[in-house]
Amino acid sequence: MRKNISILVSLLILSLTACSDKGQYFEESGSVFHTSYHIKYKAKQILTDKIDSELQRFNLSLNPFNPNSTIAKVNNNEDVEVDEWFTEVFIKAEEISKKSGGAFDITCAPLINLWGFGFSKMDSVTPQMIDSIKAFVGYQKVRLEGKKIIKEDPRILLNCSSIAKGYACDVIARLLEKEGVKNYMVEIGGEVTMKGVNQQGDCWRVGINKPEIGTSGVTNDVEEIVQLCQKGGVATSGDYRNFYIKDGKKYAHTINPATGYPAGQNILSATIVAEDCMTADAYATTFMVLGVEKAKLLAQSIPQIEYFIIYADNNGQQKVTYSKGMLEYLPNRKLIIYSQEGTHIAEVAKDHFMLLAQNTNHKVIASAPTRLILIHAGSLSDMIINDPEWNVEKPVVLPIPPALAHTLNQIEYYMKDKYFTLN
Repeated sequence: MRKNISILVSLLILSLTACSDKGQYFEESGSVFHTSYHIKYKAKQILTDKIDSELQRFNLSLNPFNPNSTIAKVNNNEDVEVDEWFTEVFIKAEEISKKSGGAFDITCAPLINLWGFGFSKMDSVTPQMIDSIKAFVGYQKVRLEGKKIIKEDPRILLNCSSIAKGYACDVIARLLEKEGVKNYMVEIGGEVTMKGVNQQGDCWRVGINKPEIGTSGVTNDVEEIVQLCQKGGVATSGDYRNFYIKDGKKYAHTINPATGYPAGQNILSATIVAEDCMTADAYATTFMVLGVEKAKLLAQSIPQIEYFIIYADNNGQQKVTYSKGMLEYLPNRKLIIYSQEGTHIAEVAKDHFMLLAQNTNHKVIASAPTRLILIHAGSLSDMIINDPEWNVEKPVVLPIPPALAHTLNQIEYYMKDKYFTLN
């Protein structure tokens, strides 16, 4: 394991505040599980050794690339009792496999290896090879009895990489909380668990990269910002980083357990917000397998998750869609609307307001707005939107039906229902 440690204060400040009850922010980074990690937290003292020890323990549990790990021993059919971390991940994986109809399946390891994305690689793939492997792939063919994994076929292999990184974030978060840490952000391989505020006192923010549709590489442009002001997990899965080109065709790492082939769906990137990162991580992969419409349908039955999907339409153009509850975590898309008197009316999507402005022939130029003021005219026959933070070419007037032009409450209700209802 490689690690780098940087203390976010000078040595002078460190010496002056070492005994302070308020603590200070530390930042640690390194590599684990063949990926990088970055951890920021506020504590009375640096916790490097404890974090490193926890990561080493986790490495010996769920890292399939480590021949001494529990999961490697399970895959080798050794007589081994699984630990509490393996158990928790296995139970969660089984739960999501059932809810997704098998779209999420940790027994896909042989197929992942076959396509060259796992811990063992093959040079070529044929339909016959896929069919032969599918005979011993399926989450129903493996179960947990006490502390033992029981396989229906000894060739079954487990790969928890689509859930373990998120769970590792949760494990480190638990450690930090056990040490009294209330403000932290733990990122491992792009999956994040966060709580509290950053060093500036603001809610933690993470970026969603804009996917590269072509085959020439990946851009680092940020498509969207996700902000969490309470404890939660954020995970993104995409086929734009881990892929290869063979004979002019792109093969991406997300494998559909039902077909045995790369999923090849229209989703370019799926970001999930959940109460914990393990759940977010697993559902991000599940969405990549299902595609946009089936993923959205699944999400309706799981109120504990919110999603932000970047996809390609039939013309190859990038589009986005997100759940209604996701708006809470998208500061660059959220407008908080108040009346002139300061009454809170609604929180709405910026793109819906922009569409409204376009439809009313008013051009609005804005950069990451967070607030709108509704100023009602004397007759309450319309609402004029204005805000000093906005550069508005001319006031945006929202017509209000005369039948509703009586009380502010009626207008507020109409505004929410007519103009600012998410699809």
